[in-house]
Amino acid sequence: MPALPTMAQALHVSDAAIQAIFPAYFAGVACAQLFCGPLSDHYGRKPILLVALALGVVGSLICGMAHTYDAVVFGRFVQGLGAGVAIVLWRAIAFDVLDKDAAYRMIATITPVIVISPAIMPIIGGGILAYFGWRNIFIAIAVASACAFLVTAAVLPETCRPTPEIGVVSRILRSYKTFFRFAIFSFQRMDTVYRLCRLLSVHRAISIGVRPHGLYANADFRPLRACRGLLCSG
Repeated sequence: MPALPTMAQALHVSDAAIQAIFPAYFAGVACAQLFCGPLSDHYGRKPILLVALALGVVGSLICGMAHTYDAVVFGRFVQGLGAGVAIVLWRAIAFDVLDKDAAYRMIATITPVIVISPAIMPIIGGGILAYFGWRNIFIAIAVASACAFLVTAAVLPETCRPTPEIGVVSRILRSYKTFFRFAIFSFQRMDTVYRLCRLLSVHRAISIGVRPHGLYANADFRPLRACRGLLCSG
């Protein structure tokens, strides 16, 4: 986020146009989550997770080396594909290797770190931007993803026995049939959507901006609305 004005200037697009990198990323996340679960059941968790981390590396490199606006948007979509798989599989792996209660405890321990990270990353990104330029933000993400790939390949065992005898398409259709059969589905999903919308409203309410060299706070800062958004999204 701190790099948006600089990126817009470098790519010769408006500040409004450069914000398309966000929906492109979330579109990738959404697409990946539709299929990665059944694919990991079919081929195993580890191969699919490695593909996801590789997509993170590739997408980040595309963004870091891009000279056109379209290339950056495409790179962000590829990044989102990798992130969407990782979002699903780390929880699936937890339930593979731990009993139900222990898995929930581990997820409850890690989730706050994930929630806090969007507040910390712009500060780190602003520092990289100030000293090394916006392209190196994506290079840093590529390096981190590559390190995660190597560690996963070397250390993580396969936690779910692949079942290739069941076709991928039939597995996906069966999974979604079961998913939509639950009567309480609509209420749970609407509650999740509501909480997510409240969380996103925090970004609109908090007037701590991101500029090329970090954060700033202006006189329009509205902490009460921000706190309300956090409470409703919790």
